[in-house]
Amino acid sequence: MINLKFNSLKTKRVRYGGYAALVTALAAAGLILLNLVAARIPGDLDLTEHKVFSLSEATAQLVESLETPVNIYALYNTGSEDSDVLKVLEKYKRLSDLITVDVIDPDLQPGFVAHYSTDGQSVSEGSVIVESGTYSRVLAAVDLYDVHYNQQGRGNVYGFAMEQKITAAVQYVASGYTPKIYTLTGHGEESLASYGVDSLAQDENYEISELNLLTEGGIPDDASVLMIIYPKYDISTEEIDVIHAWLQAGGRGIFLFDLIKDELPGFNDLLSGYGLAVQEGVVMDPDKQHHVMVPVYLAPTLAEHPILDPLSKESLNVIAPFGVGIAELDIKPRNIELTPLLTTSEDSFRRIDLRNNAEIKSPGDEDGPVTIAWAVEQRRVTTSDPEGFRILVMGNSQFLGPVKPYGVMKGNVDFFLNTLGWVNEREETITIRSKSLIKLPIRMNALLMYLYALIIVIIIPVSILTTGLVIWLKRRHL
Repeated sequence: MINLKFNSLKTKRVRYGGYAALVTALAAAGLILLNLVAARIPGDLDLTEHKVFSLSEATAQLVESLETPVNIYALYNTGSEDSDVLKVLEKYKRLSDLITVDVIDPDLQPGFVAHYSTDGQSVSEGSVIVESGTYSRVLAAVDLYDVHYNQQGRGNVYGFAMEQKITAAVQYVASGYTPKIYTLTGHGEESLASYGVDSLAQDENYEISELNLLTEGGIPDDASVLMIIYPKYDISTEEIDVIHAWLQAGGRGIFLFDLIKDELPGFNDLLSGYGLAVQEGVVMDPDKQHHVMVPVYLAPTLAEHPILDPLSKESLNVIAPFGVGIAELDIKPRNIELTPLLTTSEDSFRRIDLRNNAEIKSPGDEDGPVTIAWAVEQRRVTTSDPEGFRILVMGNSQFLGPVKPYGVMKGNVDFFLNTLGWVNEREETITIRSKSLIKLPIRMNALLMYLYALIIVIIIPVSILTTGLVIWLKRRHL
């Protein structure tokens, strides 16, 4: 009898049942082990595609180099705290013992909030205050995001700018240093405000003023950058001499030109001292990979350069509507290094006759490729080390504003801010940019679509059916 019971335990049914029980037990043990391991993983692990809640190495280096205490206050009513904002602020606190983070209820401490109110404007709930010594900066809740407003006033959030804004604020309050941008006037130029990017520069700790050389007679000593934005009338010889002398003394410039009816020999005379000239006509690029919507909305190839490397890494384009070419001259000073930044395709051309509306190359058009932006840097002749001025020369200023019908282009904004960082040798600010919140659809060509359809519609179902049939055939004889 005992023998019979013992033999019954050796049957295939019992043996397979034991295997199933063992597999179930192992799976349960694996799940328990996985939960134990997951419990030890930091709760703030950033799994977002663009590392929205992570801090860059540049921020870490800046914060770790602090020599004065920095206090960060987040204003939230009790129970309405923004967990995403506090999560990022805690990461700043972990980087340095000199940073403290406190949550303040503005309803319970109105006196504290009133201390930071300026020009009769109260500090709103949800704001972040960064303070060190006598310096402070207030960031409203909306400042922590990139928002573009359309003509109806409706806002569209396209980026999370918290690291960019907080790090800039920390850098400002810890140093008190504010570089100054002077935009040239007197020749029909545009301003940063007219393109809506003045606030972006101010958020990067730049102060902005206008400068008329005919009335001022010279460039102020506190100037960090001289910007020339889309001049429509020519510059005088006296002004050229002033700008040239200032640049030779180590000045920094950003010169942006656009298509106009009349030539500007004075401005070309200024540029010739740096081996460049503005070309005639408008650039068109029929290559679909190098334009958006129409051939005059250029999407040029990005060169390898500190200004553009972060854009290439994020697969961002610079869109330049109605760009003009900037040519390299055959003769230029030996101590100048020219780097082409934005170049159109081999299929591109310069349209000289602007009455011609054809989108394809026509007789009289000049062959491409065309470079529309150059980085100019003074270097020692003997060692080629950087020394002295840095200039960006570009045949486009319209990239600064919204590009119809797309609105603000993040690649354009980053290109502008990176350029400010490069000409001022503030490379640490170049890599600290807002994180994109735009979810783009998956783009597949026909081959990939057929491949995925084959896998999902045929291969996977057939594999499941085949596996099930094999298991059924084996088990039906148990």
